[in-house]
This record gives sequence, C-alpha cells and structure tokens, in this order.
Amino acid sequence: MTWRLVGVTLSVLALSTDVVGQRHPDFSGIYSFVTLTPFERSKEFADKPFLSDEEANAYTRRRLAAANADRRLDDPAADVNRAYNEFWIERANSVARANGKNLTSLIIDPPDGRIPPLTPEAQKRVAARSEWRKLHAADGPEDLGLTVRCLPAIPTISPAGEANFLQIVQTPTDIVLYRELNGIRRIISLGRNLHWPSSVRAYLGDSIGRWEHDALSVDTTNYGGPFQFEFAAADENLHVVERFVLTDVDTVLYQATVDDPTAYTRPWTFVLPLKRTDERMFEFACHEGNYALASLLRIARQQEQR
Repeated sequence: MTWRLVGVTLSVLALSTDVVGQRHPDFSGIYSFVTLTPFERSKEFADKPFLSDEEANAYTRRRLAAANADRRLDDPAADVNRAYNEFWIERANSVARANGKNLTSLIIDPPDGRIPPLTPEAQKRVAARSEWRKLHAADGPEDLGLTVRCLPAIPTISPAGEANFLQIVQTPTDIVLYRELNGIRRIISLGRNLHWPSSVRAYLGDSIGRWEHDALSVDTTNYGGPFQFEFAAADENLHVVERFVLTDVDTVLYQATVDDPTAYTRPWTFVLPLKRTDERMFEFACHEGNYALASLLRIARQQEQR
C-alpha cells in the first residue's frame, strides 16, 4: 500500500489477519513478473551467476536491440518476430534481481543455473511421449499440446512469452493465485495441515500454505499433470515448495524448489521477482470462440483420408 500526501510518498506495509488473529503481510494485488533473465543460464554466462550493474545494462541493451521487431524495416534478414511491430509488444526492460544482485538465470540451484539431468526412467518416458506425439499428433484432442487445449503447461509461477501478470487475492483462510495466461487459478489453503489422500489428484495439485514469520511457505503435492516445457519430465511424485517474501512495499520475491526423484537427479530451485503494478488484467478467454482445436482435428482426418 502506498500513500501519497502533499508530494511526499509514505510506504506502509500492508498486513492481514489470519484465523488465529496473527498479523501477516498482505500480498493482495496485481504483479508483473516479466524479465529478460532466462530460466536457465546460457553458455555465455556459464560460470557467472551474477552481473554487475554495468554488465546488466549492456546485456539489456543488446537483448532489446536483437528483439526489436522494427529492425525488419532496415534489415529484412533480422531474426525477429515478424507478426507484429514494436508498437504492439510490451517487452521486459530489465534483468531479474534477487538479494541486490543481477541474475544470469532464474535457476539459482544447482550452481550452474541449469535444470538437473533427468533420471534414466524419465528420459525414456519423455522420449516415448515425444515419439507418440510425432506419430499421433492429432488422433484426438488429448494428443494436442496443453496450450492448444487451454490447459496450464507448467505447475508453478514461471515466465512465459505473453501475459506475465499475476493477481493475488488473500483472505484469512485462503490465498488465490490468478494468472492472466489461460486464466489459471490456484487456491492455497491456510487452514489445513494434511494433504489429500494420494488417490485424489488435481491438475495443479493440492497446495497448503503456512506462515513462517513474515514469509509464506506453500507445500504442493497430488499433481495430476502432465506438463510441458521445463516440467515435461514431471510425474505423480512431483513435490514443489514455494516461498513468498515481501522484500519491499512493491516487490514479492517468489522462490520455488522442485523435487521429483523419479524425474530429476536432484532437486532444483528458481526465483522470480514479482513487481506490483497498476496495470489491469484482462480475461484470457482461451476456449470461447476457439475453433482452432476442432479445425486441427478436422484437417488431420482429411489428411488421413487422402
């Protein structure tokens, strides 16, 4: 919460009261988590977890220049998205910062900033799924990608190519995370101590939150999955522990530790600064008027007939 009075800005830490009357930070609000920092560390910074301010500024200028869609006017061979010019694109303009340091990757553990290798069984599982997708890409709607089907492709908060906004609604008993992309909603229960039985699954799992002083810790199991991208190997043993810390009046530092012993050879952790914003969130009406799914299946049947 920010109060502006006669040109003077006073920052006030918003608090909420839980069911036992204790006072905790109130995370309610809309946040942006767009960033130029990649999820995994690039070869360019293989042994460099942090950048100086000068290096971060140079990296930012270079990334924005390379992504500038208007370069096509001067350089037809420029490797940029040609669908839109810069007027329509809202890009990140800075790297992610955590604990006062400029990050070269959102993954902070392992130290190399990379997702750990998959287990042998996970490698086989991912390869088999990929091969199936090649041979049965559109046998039915379940064979199409999750994003095509308007389903969440990842189980956590993580940067995507668009719609990097998150709304947090906090009550004494629950916290709701509403992500603009695909209208993903997730409820964190603050009133339970035990997870559902292992036979009960939800696509985004069962999330239980507890307060650790001024930090919110969230434990999530019972995932239904599957997922894509960085979490393509995740299975029913996926266990994610998240932490939300209000580092200043307008910033929440989000941290997630991913543990899935039958998918990854070791747990791994990433961070993501959430910056409070006055921007509005818009409805992501993915299914309404979405004829692409039916068209893809119809075309696949026509190709089979030919």
